[in-house]
Amino acid sequence: MRVSLSVLFLALVVSCPPVLGEEQDTAYKMMTISNVPYSKQEITARRFRFILPQFVEGCSDVPKESKAGDMLYVVYQKLDEAGLDESLPAVTNNLYSLTQEIVPSATRAKVPLRCAEIWVMYLQARLKGMTTEKAQRGVSSLTRTLLGMTTKK
Repeated sequence: MRVSLSVLFLALVVSCPPVLGEEQDTAYKMMTISNVPYSKQEITARRFRFILPQFVEGCSDVPKESKAGDMLYVVYQKLDEAGLDESLPAVTNNLYSLTQEIVPSATRAKVPLRCAEIWVMYLQARLKGMTTEKAQRGVSSLTRTLLGMTTKK
């Protein structure tokens, strides 16, 4: 099940047409999908506008913001389908935090960081019952250890 979920997710991310399109601001679209109260819309859009370029900069498999938005939305959908109550802004913040913990290790190891891979690991951990915090810590620790091994040849 774990391998098939990973393969399915990666296939969806790589081959699917953009969910959000590029004719409008991806951050605005993500805020709209998030269905946040009117009073939180501007701050939510600003948060997405801050985070999305960070994924483009740090992830080798995220060439543009719309791709990051699509990938984040797929993770959000899978969590929602499993009945896990994690909003799109929360998923985005959690994966941003996780990715930022790993980027320095990938840079030191001179290994391109494929965010789809670490995000699938996070998704699998959550689907297996881990809390968001435990899933983040576990994926971060494992990935940083593996990247550290590549620099100690």
